[in-house]
Amino acid sequence: MSFLKKNKILSSFKWMGAYSILNAILTPVTLAILVLFLTPTELGERSIVMVIVGLSATLTQFGIAQAIISREEVLDEELDTLFIFNIIIGCFLCLLMFFIAPLISQFYHNKDLTHLIRLTSIVFVLDPMSVMFSAILEKKFLFKMVATFNIIKVVILNLSTLLFATMGLGSLSYIIGQILSSIILFFLFFIYFLRREQWRPSFSFNISILKSFLSFGLFVSGKEFLNFLGKYFDEIIVGRILNVEILGYYYVAKQLIEKSVTLISSNVNKVFYPLYSELVKKKDGYQSLKSQYLLNSTIVSLVGFPIFGLLIINTDLIIDFLDSDWKKINLVIIIFSCKAMIDIVSSGFASSALYALEKPKEVFKIDLILFPIRIALITIGAFISIEMVAGFFALFVLVKALILQRKLNFFLNISMRRYLKSIMINLYVNLIFTSALFFTIHIVGESIVFNIVLSILYLLGSLSVTGYFNSKKNNLRDFSGKFFTRRAS
Repeated sequence: MSFLKKNKILSSFKWMGAYSILNAILTPVTLAILVLFLTPTELGERSIVMVIVGLSATLTQFGIAQAIISREEVLDEELDTLFIFNIIIGCFLCLLMFFIAPLISQFYHNKDLTHLIRLTSIVFVLDPMSVMFSAILEKKFLFKMVATFNIIKVVILNLSTLLFATMGLGSLSYIIGQILSSIILFFLFFIYFLRREQWRPSFSFNISILKSFLSFGLFVSGKEFLNFLGKYFDEIIVGRILNVEILGYYYVAKQLIEKSVTLISSNVNKVFYPLYSELVKKKDGYQSLKSQYLLNSTIVSLVGFPIFGLLIINTDLIIDFLDSDWKKINLVIIIFSCKAMIDIVSSGFASSALYALEKPKEVFKIDLILFPIRIALITIGAFISIEMVAGFFALFVLVKALILQRKLNFFLNISMRRYLKSIMINLYVNLIFTSALFFTIHIVGESIVFNIVLSILYLLGSLSVTGYFNSKKNNLRDFSGKFFTRRAS
């Protein structure tokens, strides 16, 4: 098998980048508009519904997508079995969520949640239908189609949510939009496979085939489930210990920042994971993976640091677009922006590299050991304030990032000093630019137009200076160069 050509990699980054940028713009804008039509309590209910949607995406995948991508070849019979298995799991989880909906409503002391959760449970059946199609295309680096279909989905989701919200449907607006966009996504994949791909779903099931896939997928799924609980546990606890209304405030602050992090990291990882999986198959696989990982860390921090540094400085500008009552989330936004800088270069990318090295068990063990600590910190914070919840959350992410990085360093023979060197230039430059922007805004003035002009100059200046210094230090290679030496495996 010949190695992937550079244009396929570049195309993957381009299309997934386009999807990330569009989603990163649409989602916060949609949320900011929804604040005008929904009450904090309704936004809190939306938060709980999104936890259910996130649970669906986590459990129904069952690590199958990663298992497919990591395989050299997957037969049609194997794909049929995995497709049927995913649908069976989705139907089971749908029924389970339907019957436990009243218990979740009692947990939050909110009777309205019962019918909202039952309606949301439909996504447990819809999501698995698209997982297989997406994994097959990602394995072939056909990210153009994956990104195109998901762009259509996210546009429909956001526009329909806003439409139904303006019609006065409240919390139902997001649920209906989610169901509608999931149905459309499935049909887009299905029609494409009918016309272009050799494999088409059929009702063929062989239970013996599952064993080899599940042996890999179970650890990935376990890790993803622990990540899911850790990611949403703060919202679950804030809604329970405080109340659904305060959860609404916390949810808006978190989503304004976290959504951008998730969109950047998850979509970049969609490209990085298949890329890393191909690199380790080379004769000098570990060395190739080591070089590419350090390069990726430099590139992602070069782009990510100035974006979230800008959010820290312009928190007041964000609040101005909302209502005066939302000023209470100012500090929470700043804390989540600091956390985002850690997220953007840490655990997600290290996990992808460890998966490529076929070390899913190592990642799962780290998550399993750290999980109780995460739960304890967030619970303690919830008894104090939402600011403390965000602060403890950020502290935990830093600790986990360091542990995962040390584990990857061990396998790739990277010193922590060498890893930090790949991102420190970007950090130092952005600290200088962020400090300069902060003092300029507060000394000269705080008009919206002035802030926007300075922010644009900040981004351009920061990217130019960090790009220059990284090039001089040979940390940043030209993307127009070769990604791989053309060899046969």
